[in-house]
Amino acid sequence: MNRTATTKQLVGLLCSVAALVAAFFAGDNALLKSVLILVSGVVLWIGEVLPMGITGAAICFFLMLTNAVPSFAEAFLGFSNATTWFILAISVLNVIVANSQFGPMIYEFMIKRAGVDPKRLVLAFMVSGMVISSILNDVASVILMLSLLMPLIRTLRLKKGSNLAKDLVIGITAACNFGGFATPVSHTLNIIAMGMLEAQTGSGVNYAEWMLMGVPLSVAMTFIAWLSLVKVFPPEPINEKAVRDYMSQRGSVVLGAYDKKVIALVVLFPILCFLGSWIPVLSITNVALIYMVVLFLPGVSLLSWEDFRKNNTLDAFLMLGGILSVTEAIKRNGGDTLIVDLLNQSGLLNLHPLLLFLVMGVAIYLVLSFCPSAPAVLSIVLPTILVYSSTVGLNGLVPTFILATIGAGSFLLPLTPTAILTYQKGYYSFADFAKVGWLLSVVLIVGVVFWSYSVGSVLF
Repeated sequence: MNRTATTKQLVGLLCSVAALVAAFFAGDNALLKSVLILVSGVVLWIGEVLPMGITGAAICFFLMLTNAVPSFAEAFLGFSNATTWFILAISVLNVIVANSQFGPMIYEFMIKRAGVDPKRLVLAFMVSGMVISSILNDVASVILMLSLLMPLIRTLRLKKGSNLAKDLVIGITAACNFGGFATPVSHTLNIIAMGMLEAQTGSGVNYAEWMLMGVPLSVAMTFIAWLSLVKVFPPEPINEKAVRDYMSQRGSVVLGAYDKKVIALVVLFPILCFLGSWIPVLSITNVALIYMVVLFLPGVSLLSWEDFRKNNTLDAFLMLGGILSVTEAIKRNGGDTLIVDLLNQSGLLNLHPLLLFLVMGVAIYLVLSFCPSAPAVLSIVLPTILVYSSTVGLNGLVPTFILATIGAGSFLLPLTPTAILTYQKGYYSFADFAKVGWLLSVVLIVGVVFWSYSVGSVLF
């Protein structure tokens, strides 16, 4: 562990302990205790003092320890939220897709149509990444796309500094991020945000409504990112023989019985969730739990317990449960009423929602560019914005979608998990990332806010 990381952890630990000690001396003010415990958890996450799942469980215990809530059941109330269980159950789909030929199949389909045009080759990889990321989470998608991309870079003998290499590596980073906008299950932050929406308002996310906002935005941002990349870094010509050699070395993707089952289940999942917009029993959590059970049944043979145990999202499960438990404690202790009063006194309610969301989007984006701890920031900001939305008669899905997409990743600095994975390959610099990223950042913030607000105002 390096010195910077150690210093960061020590500072986080000291700040967390200070907030926790203050909670013990807050007397009978349960609301203040709950807020201080949230602060304690947030600095633990930002400082990476403990594994994020352990911090999630710890803040629930702190609620009970400081008497911010009256019982164990209320301290861990977030774990009764449907979304918390969804994030655990949906990991089965990630595992079987990663173990199948689904990704290589999409990639082969796209690259054959790209031919030897370098710009179309970049677009092929980006579209593949976007599609795969709409099913897997963004980090898993980047890992999968890198496993397909790096052999091609070596075959084409692209050196570090090559514009085509920059386009390809930065391209999959952006596309896998944008693919996470498509559905409520495409990104971990989406799942956390919709869990907070359900806890705050009592209503879950409509799968069809999210897709109505998410899919067009994913496609548009991927296309804009492609245009920006090939404009800023014009790709050099590629050798047709090298591409043919690469494809022949890989061989054609052969789909076995396992792969066909996986593809059928992948196609069926969004259909069932989409129908859940009208058939309550097919809520996204119910569908995910059904999948989790069915995949382990004798005769199905798509998932082993060992695979699930190694690849499950226990950290995210515990973190989300902790966040929802604390935010629910804040709400029950009068936090929602206090927020409404503060908003009324501040004059923010007099702002047009578009203006407020734009200002909020820029501020959050800049914070997360230098301090990429989106779940922690989301846990502080979203409940307040949901209260604001209810006062102006706006569907809570709109600010939830805006915050989840803007918080999904910054394009100013390669500090998010997906960007770190590609940056470490050495094919682009911080400056290269920013040359394309500043424009994507502006388009993303403005586009998300205007698109989401327009769709939400007209249709929801």
